[in-house]
Amino acid sequence: KPGLYEVALTVKVGDETDRETVQVLVTKGPPPEAPGGVWLEGNDVRIQAGDDTPSVFDHTDFGSVPTAKRLARRYLLFNRGDKELRVPTRAVTITGANPKDFRVVAYPAKRISAHGAAAFEIEFRPKAEGVRTATIAVRTAKETIRFAVTGTGVAK
Repeated sequence: KPGLYEVALTVKVGDETDRETVQVLVTKGPPPEAPGGVWLEGNDVRIQAGDDTPSVFDHTDFGSVPTAKRLARRYLLFNRGDKELRVPTRAVTITGANPKDFRVVAYPAKRISAHGAAAFEIEFRPKAEGVRTATIAVRTAKETIRFAVTGTGVAK
């Protein structure tokens, strides 16, 4: 269940007098610092707003793809609020150095229920060999989340 949990860990080294207890706070699910906000994930990994370091773990790095071939990645936009979240018709835009190498193939739903989620997809189709980069912006009625994506075009 999502929430904040406190865990006490006792480490015993040697005899009974060598004990030390360490308390740790552990979160499971969305962290409590942004209640009512928007949460974005790729590959079940959170993508922070402003993330400019693409990673294979959150699917913001598409890896190597032959030119003229395609690779699509699915992302989830979560509404962490208690009310329905409105999403503009063309909520996902692509800018940056190589925006034509990336395209939106599925937009999120126009409305996301309270504590619900909507998926969208970005496709990478390199038009040239080499590293290709862009910035994705996801707009909602509450905020805009921007993050970097990259991929490498390789010979067919």
